[in-house]
Amino acid sequence: MYKTESNNSLRYWFVIGGLIALCISLFYVSNAKSQAKLEPGCKLISEATEFIEKKHGENNIFRGLSRKGHLTFIYYSPETGTWTAAIVRTTKPDQLCIVDSGTMGEVLHKDNVLKKLW
Repeated sequence: MYKTESNNSLRYWFVIGGLIALCISLFYVSNAKSQAKLEPGCKLISEATEFIEKKHGENNIFRGLSRKGHLTFIYYSPETGTWTAAIVRTTKPDQLCIVDSGTMGEVLHKDNVLKKLW
């Protein structure tokens, strides 16, 4: 009789251990699937902003809402002339996507823009 109780106790702990392992694995799988996949050319906003500002020394000089519905940001470095155009799509509001960049540029002030209109 003692041997049967020991086997039942062992089965009980084996089942409990298996259930705990199953719960942990399901938690990790659901957590991994819940994280949004990054679009090509995109990074999380905080990572992308830090990369643009620290690596390239560019500052955000413009932001606007496009007709397509996304936010557009222009970063520029007056020291190097480099610039970066980036957008935040409504479908992925936590991601900043680089759509264009260049190595030469200048900021046109309102008076200069009006004088240079076609």
